[in-house]
Amino acid sequence: MNEQWQGEAWYQKELVLDQKWKDQKIFIRFEGAMNYAEIWVNDQKVGEHLGGYLLFTLDLTDDLNFQGENLLKVKLKNIDNPTIGPKPLTTLDFNTYGGLYRDVNLIIKNPLHITDEIYANKVASGGVFVTFPQISSAESLVDVKTHIANQYSENKSFTLKQKLFFGKELITQTEDQITWFSANSEKQFSQQLTVKNAQLWSPKTPHLYQLVSEIYLDDQLIEQKKTRIDIRKFEFNAQHQLLINGEVTFLRGVNRHQEYPHVGYATSHQADHRDAVKIKSPDLITFGYLITPIQKSLWMRRMS
Repeated sequence: MNEQWQGEAWYQKELVLDQKWKDQKIFIRFEGAMNYAEIWVNDQKVGEHLGGYLLFTLDLTDDLNFQGENLLKVKLKNIDNPTIGPKPLTTLDFNTYGGLYRDVNLIIKNPLHITDEIYANKVASGGVFVTFPQISSAESLVDVKTHIANQYSENKSFTLKQKLFFGKELITQTEDQITWFSANSEKQFSQQLTVKNAQLWSPKTPHLYQLVSEIYLDDQLIEQKKTRIDIRKFEFNAQHQLLINGEVTFLRGVNRHQEYPHVGYATSHQADHRDAVKIKSPDLITFGYLITPIQKSLWMRRMS
């Protein structure tokens, strides 16, 4: 670790745009860029981001050329930075890597669209924002706030639908007809779903629902956004105990670094899933630490 490299790393990619995207909005979303990122399109700087653990989104619509190739460049620095930390590398007991270590996606949207929650930068809003005014297994309420932008130069009318699935089963749905949405504006629309016999989430029963938000313009589906949600209630009682859905729950945490040999922070979804399975397995948890099967075997021999 004392010989960890710090400095600048460059990425570049040529983009040839589909002509069907010409009248659409084009965003780029970085899921993780370590640590200070600067982005150029065709040698023009279009944005920057400070912080390697948070995703960010840029609007590239006005920066791209539909007449030929586009060159996207990303410069990253993982040198010590007092603004975002962590501590200087010489005083750390873990690695901080550099580079792109999560997905980067080009996102094409209709001018009438559900906003990107990061790009919108709204408090308790942006994209699809879900809360639960009432929670019980008998009946729960799901409040859905959808932040929508109309970047057409004329007013629009559209239909906004919400569908809630448990597995493949459609549990409930609702829709609203929006008859007037001003040009070049944005607004948050609220809708509510009632869930009978709700499957509540808990560590022992991690039930998940899928919320599907859809926009129809002139009776054509122009956007569908899927959001995985769970229905559960967290609270603390007078004894400072954690209650999940009204039941006292003891949680045991682990210290898990998001790194693997040879890949650094760029771990696969399969590796993350494997770690989650191990963390939840009682056979592999000892004194709050995650241990491997080999470590478990050695530990058991020492105990005997």
